[in-house]
Amino acid sequence: MSDQMQRGGIRLSKRLQMSADFVRRGCAAADVGCDHAYMAIYLVLNRIAGRVIAMDVNEGPLERARKNIKQYGCADQIEVRRSDGIQELKCGEADTILCAGMGGRLMIRILSESMQTARAADEWILQPQSEILPVRRYIRESGYRIAEEAMCTEDGKYYTAIHAVKAEEIPDPSDDRLGDRFGRPLLNRRDPVLRQFLLKEEAAAVQIRSGLSGQTKNGAEALARIEEKLADIREALAMWKDWEDGNGRQNSCDSEQQNQRI
Repeated sequence: MSDQMQRGGIRLSKRLQMSADFVRRGCAAADVGCDHAYMAIYLVLNRIAGRVIAMDVNEGPLERARKNIKQYGCADQIEVRRSDGIQELKCGEADTILCAGMGGRLMIRILSESMQTARAADEWILQPQSEILPVRRYIRESGYRIAEEAMCTEDGKYYTAIHAVKAEEIPDPSDDRLGDRFGRPLLNRRDPVLRQFLLKEEAAAVQIRSGLSGQTKNGAEALARIEEKLADIREALAMWKDWEDGNGRQNSCDSEQQNQRI
């Protein structure tokens, strides 16, 4: 595993560590699409989860998972279960549902097909590899709220982990355009990895726009979509400029006050 982090005798990649850091201590967890069961083993060895159900639709990953679980001596606390999504998870068995390594639409399908079981969990920790915007909207529409997000780069790719918890009040159904597209918690704290991602997306969008200029009707429709995306990117990037300008003014005021005291 590249760019690994090690705690409690098991190594996690940066992207998996993001999700692991969101898990509430003392929970019973279900790891959907468990692959080698590294996440499950990490949660048990570090006493974050008392019990984990490691689930995958394919037998190959489950066999590798069983070997790793035995090697680390976690068989008493980790159950391996073959399941399409969370169909074989009983309602109430897990407080925490973790899902990573798949597209956003597939995650939505997995949760929707077993919604009663999904909603019995107190928290969802999701790391969609694509189509993140509909996942954020789905979370809100399902009676959950996004408590936090984290973002990292690994092997040249960007990954986002979303920590969703049950909403105490009915979430506002209105759209948060920039929040749904880029992640409101990331925007609010001016996350440096998100800024790096936005700058890269801005450059790509400008290049695509230049190639679409003067095209046919279909090209014009694609150009309109790119213009909309570019406008959102630049509106998001402006949040960093406003924040930096505000900090600069504050620092200037602080220095002026300090000079006056001297």
